[in-house]
Amino acid sequence: MAGQSASFDDKEDVNTSFIKNHEHGDQNRQSNEEAYTPQEISIGPFHRNNQKLQKMEDFKLRYLKRFEGRAETKLEDIVSTIEGEEERVRECYSETITLGSDDFVTMILVDASFIIELFKQNNWRIWDDYDREILKPWLCNRMKTDLILLENQLPFFIIEKIYETAFPSSSRTFIELCFRQFHYYNVQHHSPHSELKHEILHFTDLLRHFCMPPREGDRTGLK
Repeated sequence: MAGQSASFDDKEDVNTSFIKNHEHGDQNRQSNEEAYTPQEISIGPFHRNNQKLQKMEDFKLRYLKRFEGRAETKLEDIVSTIEGEEERVRECYSETITLGSDDFVTMILVDASFIIELFKQNNWRIWDDYDREILKPWLCNRMKTDLILLENQLPFFIIEKIYETAFPSSSRTFIELCFRQFHYYNVQHHSPHSELKHEILHFTDLLRHFCMPPREGDRTGLK
């Protein structure tokens, strides 16, 4: 991951590769595989072909259909938004992504819509019977862990942009949904309304932000 340490502090590095695959030549990974590998759901390109994670692909497609039904914007317009950012998204990964353009854009759409729908449902408690049948507490806990693994990420900016395109009149911003989804990790009680010290790169980076002492007046009681 070129410039990994600098990417957290130097805004000029935000759009360079900051999502790394540790699979090759990493002794730490070899000694603790589960710390790097998602156990239930794949997000982004690095683990999308892992056969152990394929059972959740149908679930993600179901959420895409639900996302399309709830969106205030036509799906083709959302796809156009992704296509306009494709090159920037590709640059966020430390390895060349060999997926063709159509498959890459589809991956982003499916994964981002799943994340958005999951976060919205958790925020507004709008689970249906299918959700309750599939999303057992143990599975939710594993997915929550999967969503913060560095090599199991979409860049934050593209999910946020899709959210803003799909739900322009939403009463909550995407960052507010993220704060509620990951509130357990917000040990410093940061506010989603504070001016962040840097652009959030991905969910792993958001957790890093949660561990940093907030500036005076930036604490919140948000739970």
